Amino acid sequence: MHDKLERITKAMMDAFIRRDILSLRKITDECIEHIAISFSREFYLLAQVSYVLSKLVTKPRYWKKENARKVAEIENRLTECVLHAERRELSKLDSSLNGLLVSFSELDERDKRFIERLVEKAQVKIAATIYAEGVSLGSSSAMTGVDKQEILHYAGKTMIFDRIKTEMGILERLKKTRKLFK
Repeated sequence: MHDKLERITKAMMDAFIRRDILSLRKITDECIEHIAISFSREFYLLAQVSYVLSKLVTKPRYWKKENARKVAEIENRLTECVLHAERRELSKLDSSLNGLLVSFSELDERDKRFIERLVEKAQVKIAATIYAEGVSLGSSSAMTGVDKQEILHYAGKTMIFDRIKTEMGILERLKKTRKLFK
C-alpha cells in the first residue's frame, strides 16, 4: 500500500505540473478501484484531490498571472504530500491532503462555491462509483460519508452502472485484485 501511495502522489503532482487532465482522471479512477477493494482514507482523499485538480486544470482563469502564488502554494502542498508518502507518514499525508482540499477554495476567492461544489461532487462521484463497482450502498455511504439518497441520485442521473463493466469472470477479478496489491 505504501509504495502505491508514494507512486500515486508523485504521479498526481507530476500530472498537475504538466496540466495533464487525462492522467489526473486516471489517477482518480485508480484510487477509486483501490477504495472499492479495500477502503483507505488516504486513497479516498487522493481520489478527491486528483478529481478536483483535473477540473481546475481545465479552467484557464486559474492560470493567469494573478493566481501564480496560489498555484505555487498548491504545488508546494503536493510536494509535501509526496514527502509524507515517501516517509510513510500516513497521518501527515492525511493532514496535507485535507489541507489541499481547503486551499483549493483560496484559489478562487470570487467563486468559493465553485470549488466547494467540486469537492462535494468528487465525494458523491467516488461513492457512486464504488457502489457501481459492487460495494453495498450502505458501505459506500459509510466509507465516504455521502448520504445514500445522494449516491442513488447520482448513480441514476449519470447512469454509472451502464458505464462500469460488471460482467467480469473470476480470472479477470483475480487479476484485477492482484494488480491492486502490487
